[in-house]
Amino acid sequence: MIICPFCHFENEDGALFCEQCKSDLTGVDSASAIPVAAEAPPLPVAEAIEEAMPFAMADAVEIAEEVPSFPMAEMAVEEMPPLPVAEAMPEFPVAEVVPELPVAEVAPVPVAAAPVSDDPYFVSDSANPRLYVVRGQKPKVEFPILGGLNFVGRADDKPVDIDLEDQENPERVWASRQHAVIEFEDNKITIEDLNSSNGTFLNRNKIYPGQKMPLKANDMVQIGNIQMKVML
Repeated sequence: MIICPFCHFENEDGALFCEQCKSDLTGVDSASAIPVAAEAPPLPVAEAIEEAMPFAMADAVEIAEEVPSFPMAEMAVEEMPPLPVAEAMPEFPVAEVVPELPVAEVAPVPVAAAPVSDDPYFVSDSANPRLYVVRGQKPKVEFPILGGLNFVGRADDKPVDIDLEDQENPERVWASRQHAVIEFEDNKITIEDLNSSNGTFLNRNKIYPGQKMPLKANDMVQIGNIQMKVML
């Protein structure tokens, strides 16, 4: 049995607090170790509480003094810099709208049409007349027909424009020095024999001296063994 030292209430062994005054019984020995004065009458409950209060308050003060107080850390509050005020955009001058000017209409330039003729012997200005060697010592050779007179034969003391010397076999010569003449004038081409020894043939027909024969595309001119086609 544990007797409360404050109110002298008899508590059971092992009690930590007094059941009557609620005082702390820690460290209080049992009744066998602490003699109880017989002459001390039990205190009323109210007086026991009043006597116990100073001791309880003293314990609380001692506990409070043991706990060190720490100063409250002051929070460093940085002031936020003021937000920058949006700068006003500079006003740019408004570009003036240039009025559209009317586009001048360009009158089409009339193109002169090429003369058209039903004449098969007509040669246009854009044509490229020439003699194409079909048979000879050097076939596929072309001789241009220029404006004016073009003499045909073998070059010697008299110059020729269409030289046939390389087209004949030296052992058998048929072309004369100036065998024939081809004239290109006024969009027409004619051929004339110049009184040659072996004659000039057009499409297998003999041309006589002083006779001008017109030429057209694909006509065949033959002098000796040389055959030439008219190309335009």
